[in-house]
Amino acid sequence: MITVNDFVFCKEHGNEYCIRCTVDYRFVNNVNIDPTEDIDIETEDYNFNLDVCTVQFGCQSVQILIASLKDRSSINVYDLGARLHTPALDSADAKYSCVQHGAVDCSRCFNWLAMVKNEIKEAEKDAKWLEKRRKWLDRVD
Repeated sequence: MITVNDFVFCKEHGNEYCIRCTVDYRFVNNVNIDPTEDIDIETEDYNFNLDVCTVQFGCQSVQILIASLKDRSSINVYDLGARLHTPALDSADAKYSCVQHGAVDCSRCFNWLAMVKNEIKEAEKDAKWLEKRRKWLDRVD
């Protein structure tokens, strides 16, 4: 397991959801998305379920964003240009940087919130297109 900009991936393949390693870190990573950020979606219309949930940690309440695991695509951090920057004896302590900027935990290349928002926007566009197509087919039939 590796951590890049607070998101967790399998070390060998760089996937959030890895069939070969039999791990799925998407739920863990969804917890790291700030629910106070502006994410505008209508979950009923776009089949992309995002809910804000309050979790109790000891005497502290924390709001987290829960996204449906079956609807969010897995991110591959190596495809985004992550490379080992600082080796460590324990892989959890290793630091990863981006190829483009050489920055450890680069917020531009590893902007997870923006990636999730983009996926939501694409889902919205697809849903709108499918709805238009369905209406057209209803008129034609």
